[in-house]
Amino acid sequence: MPQSKWNTLFIYGMNHRTCEVEVRGRFALDEEGRRRTRVRLLDELGLVEDVLLSTCNRTELYGHWDGEGQAPDDGQSLRERVFAGLDAGLSPYLYRGWNACFHLFRVVAGLDSMIVGESEILRQVKVAFEESLAEGGPGRVLTDLFRQALEVGKKIRTETSVASGSLSVAATAVKLGLKIVGQLEGKTVLVIGAGETGALTARHLKAQKPGRLLILNRTVAKAEALAAELGGEAGPLDQLRDAARAADLIIGAIERPEPIVERDVLAGAPRKTRCFVDISVPRSIAPEVAETPGAFHFDIDDLAQLIEQARSERAQEARKGDEIIVSEVHKFLAKQHFVGLAPLVQEMRDAFDEVLGRTLAEGESAHAFRGEAQRLAKRLLGVSLDTLKRSSRTHITREQVRAAYELFLEDLS
Repeated sequence: MPQSKWNTLFIYGMNHRTCEVEVRGRFALDEEGRRRTRVRLLDELGLVEDVLLSTCNRTELYGHWDGEGQAPDDGQSLRERVFAGLDAGLSPYLYRGWNACFHLFRVVAGLDSMIVGESEILRQVKVAFEESLAEGGPGRVLTDLFRQALEVGKKIRTETSVASGSLSVAATAVKLGLKIVGQLEGKTVLVIGAGETGALTARHLKAQKPGRLLILNRTVAKAEALAAELGGEAGPLDQLRDAARAADLIIGAIERPEPIVERDVLAGAPRKTRCFVDISVPRSIAPEVAETPGAFHFDIDDLAQLIEQARSERAQEARKGDEIIVSEVHKFLAKQHFVGLAPLVQEMRDAFDEVLGRTLAEGESAHAFRGEAQRLAKRLLGVSLDTLKRSSRTHITREQVRAAYELFLEDLS
């Protein structure tokens, strides 16, 4: 992909730094929602390829034009199509070219997460990529980009300590709950939802040795399987009122369009300290539950203080990750430049074949050294291709990539 066409690669979206949880919740997409949105955007935007990532903390469209159509010169047309009807509080961003590479590599590495080094995002990006692959969404450029990004995510977690003792959103929610209700021995905890986040939350709670672990879910069989694994109790969502009244710590981790825990859930309940932590997007617990004496309510944006503490502790390791990102983006750019030379490479192959064939045809004992001649031609072509690859690495220098990355980081701060 020649330098002149880098504006055909872009990322458009919003995340925890640009939008409040209420706004993010209005555009949190499940698997079917992501599929419908991808189909619509491929048609409306005329994209060649796309990947759509939607988690509790970000919704981002990764796209690539073929370079023939006119890409929007600002985010207005993208805003109208991608986030239609979401005006209040919405601050989307648009990254192009190598800035798009920087952003994706940071996302997969956990460096752009609310909790630096968190682990879930690597799987979430992988799922988004595989969903798009299943429907033919990403072509060569995005496929190269995402495959390398996933490797970068693993590499940074292996070669740095940025994820050492990593706090997931679920673990942070449990830590916050402990600050309110104290140690959990002999106490009752409730997890609403048995999906991946709910299961992770339940496992963190189990590690605190609570007296009772309750798990409620829309699909009871899923809650029962998790409860059996952890030695807890399972039930349907219609048991929510009684379970919340019995619990000391309640964590919501379920996908619902509206809050499932309303303000009156504690009406008439015995007074005691209860902590509600809502890590669902959209909200699953109404903030008004805190109006009940003894009740505390926190949502995913309220985890900021604990998250900032983790962020500062990992800042040095994150800088090591930044160096890896510079190196990997440089490698990606060089590969794309080399791929852009494909017609030249094919012309060289054809020329070598033609010269070899003509030489052998003219020789009196061609048959005797045909094999050696072919091996020699292959080696000479290999040397030529290695020269082209080295040239591709110097087409954009690592120093240029580092300078661009530093500017990118400055814009984030």
